[in-house]
Amino acid sequence: MNNINQIIRSISGHYDRRCYEILQLAVQITAESPHRPLMKDIVQQVTTLMDKPMTTKAVARALERAAADVWTYGCRSNLERIFNRPLIEPPTAKSLVFALAEYCNDTVHSTVSLSNEKLQILLQLLTK
Repeated sequence: MNNINQIIRSISGHYDRRCYEILQLAVQITAESPHRPLMKDIVQQVTTLMDKPMTTKAVARALERAAADVWTYGCRSNLERIFNRPLIEPPTAKSLVFALAEYCNDTVHSTVSLSNEKLQILLQLLTK
């Protein structure tokens, strides 16, 4: 979850908006799903996870607001890095959620964990 939060912050325009909390939940749901869920299912799950009750329509609008805010005020270079291509037009909420989930999963799977012993050996090799 923290990784998702950091990645969204890196592209956000006005991170303090509530739409980013909703985007984070949608990305988390998508990233944790074993298959690619339908957007309507993602939106439905987000409504159940919100502290304050929201309709599915309100959640969908919030995701669209987040996508628009990222495009208008966010960091375009980070956004293009996440999509792995130059963007000519604004992403849809759906494409943003799926791109972020895929990027987060790739980032999590690409991290390597080393024991202290192996780290010491690696440092010795690099400093020779």
